[in-house]
Amino acid sequence: MYSASLRSRPAPSTARVRRRDVDTAAGARARPMLSVLAFALLVGTIVGGQAPAAADVATDDLTWSVAPADNDHGAGRPNFNYSVSPGDVIADAFVVTNLGTAELPLAIYAADGYTTPQGHLDLQPADVAPADLGTWVTLETTEVTLGAGESVEVPFTLAVPVDASPGDHPGGIVAAYTSSADGGTVRLDRRLGSRLHVRVAGEQHVELEISNVHLSQDLAINPVAAAPTVLTYTVTNVGNVRTLAHESVTLGGAGGTAVTGTVEEIMPGSAVERSVVLSGWPLIRVGAELVLTPEAVDGVIGAEVAARASTWALPWGWILVLLLIVAAAVVIGVRRGRRESAA
Repeated sequence: MYSASLRSRPAPSTARVRRRDVDTAAGARARPMLSVLAFALLVGTIVGGQAPAAADVATDDLTWSVAPADNDHGAGRPNFNYSVSPGDVIADAFVVTNLGTAELPLAIYAADGYTTPQGHLDLQPADVAPADLGTWVTLETTEVTLGAGESVEVPFTLAVPVDASPGDHPGGIVAAYTSSADGGTVRLDRRLGSRLHVRVAGEQHVELEISNVHLSQDLAINPVAAAPTVLTYTVTNVGNVRTLAHESVTLGGAGGTAVTGTVEEIMPGSAVERSVVLSGWPLIRVGAELVLTPEAVDGVIGAEVAARASTWALPWGWILVLLLIVAAAVVIGVRRGRRESAA
């Protein structure tokens, strides 16, 4: 699937576009492609109220791949990764290959990286002006047009500002295809990017913050079954390096469970929304304790952070059983009284 100019390397990220989908693309979505270290972003944007004419829609498949170039920085790299100091300047290159059979016009640009609330690594779209790492990258060209099977290296320079803050600065370089038929109102935008990690020398700060903690328990009608209990919260990376979290949640009370897990890598400044399902018996009031242990991607451990939450958890199943018992006792008592009166 590679052109000869790519030489031998691990499979790069690839994107495929079916042009006949142009008239139905809508909404916006992001999807990882092949490697957790490089990802494709697929976006369809409605720009009006009239679909393009059928004659303007082709049926060719457009497929391309991206990867770091093989050079003095290494061969077969899964992504761009640099350890730098303020003021450093690095020259590198980005390889784009047309894997399809049709001519392929692409826009090339750099973007800042972040972690979505769902916990996915992502790049800012082209219409969002970069404010950090994306501003450090200067590309030799911002547009390429590739023939079938053609491959091209796009050189770029990364210039670290002299006042760059210590820590991790995430981003990426993107090759994007955009199509909008003449007179049409639907634009198809497909993006494929390689991650760019830059760590600036200086003091590392590994810290997470917990907020928006909420505990809820489902209505429990079955008196002999534990009720599902859900803890939701937001975790924010308030440090300056990419950090994951070791998660421990314990539900108190009879039959309370403990759950452990891992919150995957969060970019500095990004927040992730979490939901943890536990099981416990409703006992009027239940509480849960959350403990997160932050760990930087290079293994540095930060201080634990903890939070508690509680909620009302009435044992409706047992209350219903009790009401039935009381009702039965009343009925039995009334009938017994009537029999005694009749005698």
